[in-house]
Amino acid sequence: MINGLKALWKGYASEQLERALQESNRGRGIALDFDNTCIVGDSGELLHLHLSENLACDLHSFAAQIPPEDGQATQLRLTEAYEVGDDVHDELTEELILAFPRRLRRTGAPATYAWATGLHAGTDVFDLRHRALLMLTHEAEQERTRQEIAPGKPEALSIWRGLRSRPALEGLVRAAEIQGLSPWIISATNEWTVAMAASDFDIPPERVIGNRSLVRDDIILAERDSPVTWRHGKVQAYERYVSSTERPALAVGDSWTDFELLEFADDAILIDRGDERLQQEAASRG
Repeated sequence: MINGLKALWKGYASEQLERALQESNRGRGIALDFDNTCIVGDSGELLHLHLSENLACDLHSFAAQIPPEDGQATQLRLTEAYEVGDDVHDELTEELILAFPRRLRRTGAPATYAWATGLHAGTDVFDLRHRALLMLTHEAEQERTRQEIAPGKPEALSIWRGLRSRPALEGLVRAAEIQGLSPWIISATNEWTVAMAASDFDIPPERVIGNRSLVRDDIILAERDSPVTWRHGKVQAYERYVSSTERPALAVGDSWTDFELLEFADDAILIDRGDERLQQEAASRG
């Protein structure tokens, strides 16, 4: 194994790393999840929180994406009240934040991830990247603390503030590139945010695949691009954008959203976050 990498990994997954980084894999790709894998924390969740707290989105376009069942009328009423100067900032912020968990509870994860990037409709993609960079800079300086959103409501959220890079993953990226392998990020978070965050790992935007909508004249549209980078969609994304003929030499992930990608790769590493079923699945597969 590359000098120094073993120390960063403290002996964990040494067999998988040795196999993935061997000379015979030169020219192949490795596939990395991002949130809670390359970093500690969820950049997509925190971007949504920051945009909502600062009302930094196209409020009318946002409301247009909210189904009536998930509170569209309330969203529109609060937007109109805010625009005429009423003091509804806190109520409007909460409605923006809760749009995602409400949809998730009602329709499930696949449909919600397919829909989520449309919440950025009407936003200039360069402005969203700038907002993402401000959020990443801010959260990197915050303590790791949990923030409760709308406690007592069915769609209540508990969000970890503060983002941290994992040195072991930074080391893996460097070692892979030294060995002639190409690290790719495949994330269920919106691609624009992940591309900004992945620059800290020296992974260029063209090697970041995330959840995304179509963009026309630099404006994000409600119509999404495909595939949805969630579960099997991550495999589809790898086959579409990286290689249709060769599997990743290695995949790293932390949750069931990465399961099919981990299963797809020659070797896989699970970042253990306490899911017993996933632990057992990983152990049974070596």
